[in-house]
Amino acid sequence: MKKLFVLFTLVIALSMVSCNEGGLFRKPITISPVSESINGVLGEYYSIVNHDYKVLDGVVRIDLKRIQDGFPAPWQKNTLLGYSDGCYEPTFTVEFLDEAGNVVSKSTTDIVAQKDELRFLAANRVGESSTIIFHVNGNNVNKFRVNSLFEVHEINRQSIISSEPNLGFDEIDTTATDLIEAAESIEIGDLIDQAADIIEDHIDAAVETLEEAVPTRNGKNWDKLLDEYEQYVDSYIKLVKKATSGDMSAIAEYASMLESAERLSNEIEKDQGEMTSAQLKRYTKITQKLTNAVLEMY
Repeated sequence: MKKLFVLFTLVIALSMVSCNEGGLFRKPITISPVSESINGVLGEYYSIVNHDYKVLDGVVRIDLKRIQDGFPAPWQKNTLLGYSDGCYEPTFTVEFLDEAGNVVSKSTTDIVAQKDELRFLAANRVGESSTIIFHVNGNNVNKFRVNSLFEVHEINRQSIISSEPNLGFDEIDTTATDLIEAAESIEIGDLIDQAADIIEDHIDAAVETLEEAVPTRNGKNWDKLLDEYEQYVDSYIKLVKKATSGDMSAIAEYASMLESAERLSNEIEKDQGEMTSAQLKRYTKITQKLTNAVLEMY
């Protein structure tokens, strides 16, 4: 798990120290969905978990629940998540509304920056929910609604027949007919080489599909980092309590906390492999403990 995975933690932790008239920490605001329904094609597959949501320093975490398996056609099972040819791309856009129902701001998922969040959401079974992070602009936000889009990026098919001796099969799903036609214009040795390339592409695609579906490859180094992360969270919660009680010694301690955060970030940026499902569950639990501790102070 690389740098992207730790950004959520650091955004939560570091944004909590921004100043305003109320003291060291900004008071969260509460918003609620206009309805549980999601507009657009993905409304048949997901709904909004209907409860109040806290907006803290311009960030809100919205829970979406799967209500039907699969995705709209022409999606097929084992299609990869992404924005390139042969991939599918789900998009959620949140419109934040004021009391009069006017749109104050919008926030849309990013298939690159939020790929892990969207992947977890896509893997949910019926009845399971996942969280997507959205950014809110404006303080007079009261409610929100969610719109959706869904796109399958079809493969850009090009002719595989060429008069050049070094004929390239760029398409993974080249058919037997294509091979027969190609054989008429190239040497049999070249045909065998290119058929081998096609098989290799199939294997690569299968491996990538498995990695997308089961993000639990190698978590051997994560246990130690999660221990350090939990210690950091516990220390940070104590710091927050000091600051909110008016203890100005928290200012001096905060510099040390920044150093710890930077060190943890550097460690997590290293290639540690993917977390196991148990480690990911523990990471989420620790992060939620930090978020809950701060929200309970208001």
